[in-house]
Amino acid sequence: MKSYRELPYQRVADSPSTRYYTAWQVFDEYINGGGPAREAGVNEELLSKLGVKPGYVVTLSTPAEAPVRWPREPDRRLEAFHFSNVSSSIEVHLEGSDAVVLLEKPLEGFHSSHLNVTASGDSSLTLLLLSPGGSRGLSTVSLYIDAAPGSRLRLTYAVFEARGSSTALMQALSLGEGSAVSQRVLLSGGRAILGELLAVLAGAGSSLSEGVLVTGLEGASTTVVTDAVSSAARSTVKISLLGIATSGYIAHKGVVRVHRGASGSRASLSSRLIPLTQRARVYSFPSLEIESDDAEEARHSASHAPLEPERIFYLQARGFSQSEALRALLEAEARRVLGGVDTGDGLALPLAEHLLEAVAAELH
Repeated sequence: MKSYRELPYQRVADSPSTRYYTAWQVFDEYINGGGPAREAGVNEELLSKLGVKPGYVVTLSTPAEAPVRWPREPDRRLEAFHFSNVSSSIEVHLEGSDAVVLLEKPLEGFHSSHLNVTASGDSSLTLLLLSPGGSRGLSTVSLYIDAAPGSRLRLTYAVFEARGSSTALMQALSLGEGSAVSQRVLLSGGRAILGELLAVLAGAGSSLSEGVLVTGLEGASTTVVTDAVSSAARSTVKISLLGIATSGYIAHKGVVRVHRGASGSRASLSSRLIPLTQRARVYSFPSLEIESDDAEEARHSASHAPLEPERIFYLQARGFSQSEALRALLEAEARRVLGGVDTGDGLALPLAEHLLEAVAAELH
């Protein structure tokens, strides 16, 4: 592997006027000046509130016993840094079963972990990274997930950062013939969060439903990259992202690629970013790349706009306070993107509520 310090963070500029929308300088601090973490922890209060008992806990002392699988040779700096420093790796085999994985957060320095996941039957995987207050470390996490033909898999990821900590989350998901994956991703807080979600629909009749909820809190910079590839006939992709920014920054770079041979496929990509104050900054660029001549449906949309004053006024006229009206409208938007929040693990709703509580706290 080429030295990661010699690699670029990304190959192509994000726009003619802005080279990078991701806060690469934050990650550079760890790459050039950081060291492996010595202490780690978890937001125990939030974990208790969720009422979940993890079946797997990845700590600083968890060894790298499982082979690290990844579909490509890392050719970007942060990705290569991660795979050069993986110190914890585990195998998770889901055979009609459910699993909750808790990642401890480094209090300083960095920690890199990897999960190999295989899923068959009707299964679910929940990944939690809940930073304790005062943590300033970097977590880099990769997941290589194989959904077997005919399987049903529900994925829930929650990354809730402390004000001074950062995370890079990288996923490579492969869907076999007739498989169906429902995914919910919730990201909030921190100095910098990067979520790269790659999914390849390799089997005919496979389907992916992905809902992403992001908050841009004070001082936070969050970039989400959703990249779905339909390479088989009758595949279906639906990706929806909702970003709610108080005084932070949110960027969404989304693409759905429909390759030749993906006849009868459907693709939908939407990005809804809501700046709640004049200090909030948001950016999105959803795109479709269609190579198939007979895709059944392909559409995308993007919206950068505050909540409509008329909707807030309507609720206020019926007895809601301004803050109650705002909360109700944001909850409705979140439910729409998360698909009714039924992920089978009972966590999507309380996780979404926690994010909205953080937003409300910053607006008061």
